[in-house]
Amino acid sequence: MSAGPDTTPDEPGGGAGNAMPVVFRAIAPVLECHLLHAVTRFGVPDALSDTPRPAEEIADALGLHRDALRRALHALAQSGYVAEGPPGLFALNDAMRALRSDSEMPGATLLLTHVEHSLPLYAAVGHTIETGEPASEKVYGKSYFAHLAERPEAQRGFVEGLGRVGTLAFGPALARLAQELTPRVRKVVDVGGGDGFLAEGLLRGDPELRAAVLDLPSVLDAARDRLAKAGLLDRCELVPGSFFETAPAGADAYVIARCLHNWNDERAVAILRTVRAAMGTEARLFVLEQLVPEEQDDSAAYPDLLMMLIGGSERTESQYARLMADAGLRLTGTRPFGPGVGGVTTSLLEAVPA
Repeated sequence: MSAGPDTTPDEPGGGAGNAMPVVFRAIAPVLECHLLHAVTRFGVPDALSDTPRPAEEIADALGLHRDALRRALHALAQSGYVAEGPPGLFALNDAMRALRSDSEMPGATLLLTHVEHSLPLYAAVGHTIETGEPASEKVYGKSYFAHLAERPEAQRGFVEGLGRVGTLAFGPALARLAQELTPRVRKVVDVGGGDGFLAEGLLRGDPELRAAVLDLPSVLDAARDRLAKAGLLDRCELVPGSFFETAPAGADAYVIARCLHNWNDERAVAILRTVRAAMGTEARLFVLEQLVPEEQDDSAAYPDLLMMLIGGSERTESQYARLMADAGLRLTGTRPFGPGVGGVTTSLLEAVPA
């Protein structure tokens, strides 16, 4: 295709030919994502090593089509996801190493879960833009987390993957927080605690501390396994239940880590009210969330869109303060706590009964 007589392909809006780069720029990352999913699902990262190997050799070992795998790996090499050289020979690099099953980072687990259960929501973003409803309701007929709950393997992979990320990101900070809370806090409740990574981090930081993890029964098996492996199960109670309905009463501190952003304002306030009802007058609430700057900032734009598709939202400090106030809580302080997604720092917000 060629541009018209009065324009050139390099000019914005400059002829029909200019549409092709725009379209390709839009669709290439989608194909790239599916390529990574496919090679990870087939076990290619585990078959690669630091020594370059022919694509045909890898294909034969995994029962894949030789030429198709070579072309797929060559395309991924152009984006830096695998090392190629000499031509047709492929080796691990940092990106592909993160997708191995023995990687410290749960790249493979999170990629597979995202592509298989989150990526379908992208196609329904128009429904969300038109109606304001979560794309998950259109695609799955239920909330994203209800969908995962019906698929135990996917749910466990998702929960354990986030737990491994949390341990790497917040492990030292959790130990410092536990020491800081001593001796005033003797029991802490991790609300929506997943696989118990946060409870584990706090318990390791203070040998006298006791904890409880509140989450759905289908999730608590992962917490039981993790805490038993760490030798901490005798100091941590596992409480089955929904944080929309109940929370253990009588603890000195409550923690909600990276949960509120999954829900709209009404549901987030419902969680906070449940916790407030369980808190004594001297108890404290700690919330771990990424904070969007009060002034418009591009850093959280795409993480916020992901939350929008499942019915949630990334928020500013003042927005969280309003949610807390609606639930009978008062925000008393905010400080940086650890890394987040897309360069946005995760913050620790502290609140007390109003």
